[in-house]
Amino acid sequence: MHEMSPDDAVRILRSAGQIGLWDADGGAVPVTITGELRHGLTGTAPRFAVAGGLVLTTRVLASNGDPHTVTLLVEHAAYESQELASVQLSVRSVDLDPRHRRSPRLRIGGTAWLVALNCRDVVDGDRVDGAIVDVSSSGVAFSTSRLLRRGDYLQFHGRFFAETVVGEVRVASLRRAAVPDRTIYGCEFIAIDDASRERLRRLLSGERRESVDLTAIHELVHAHRSGQTAEAGRRRRFRRG
Repeated sequence: MHEMSPDDAVRILRSAGQIGLWDADGGAVPVTITGELRHGLTGTAPRFAVAGGLVLTTRVLASNGDPHTVTLLVEHAAYESQELASVQLSVRSVDLDPRHRRSPRLRIGGTAWLVALNCRDVVDGDRVDGAIVDVSSSGVAFSTSRLLRRGDYLQFHGRFFAETVVGEVRVASLRRAAVPDRTIYGCEFIAIDDASRERLRRLLSGERRESVDLTAIHELVHAHRSGQTAEAGRRRRFRRG
């Protein structure tokens, strides 16, 4: 198990650029990160959603995939514009997410394709292809070259060997993948039908012997296919020219 430090959490959140935080009532507070402090961050947030002393939380993944809850305090909030406030956030605590203990993750290879339902930078109905990294009863992680944001909602279709799982997911965290230009997104299942839940139960309760991690292979295959598609497009443009 990897122990995440406050500096680790700051580095991960800083690299994300845009983060989704939640207040004590479950209200979403989107923050655009503008800088880094010692054990903290600076950024902008909706003006009427933040105030000094407000406690906010978010969820991030350690390098080994363990989910952690990061608690932040709004140290200072000041007027930035009619819509935005500038904020200073300090990390108060970093704890292993208790849901992780109830939902152990199975590292497994597989392919995924998702349909955007409500995403910031992906058009509704657009398809997102990826390679599965791990899965649990409460969520799934996959890598893709597409840009997603925390809080994005998508329809998930995953194929694990002979089993296909379908459900609605929300992006909860992100981290860099081993393959350049790809990101691993940790997602929570928001809705999943009974048939898919039963398939997932069978998958998670099956033989759990150690196996080769095929994630990097799947990522390389996707990257190679993307490169072939781009090269084919360049050849067509060259012929037309």
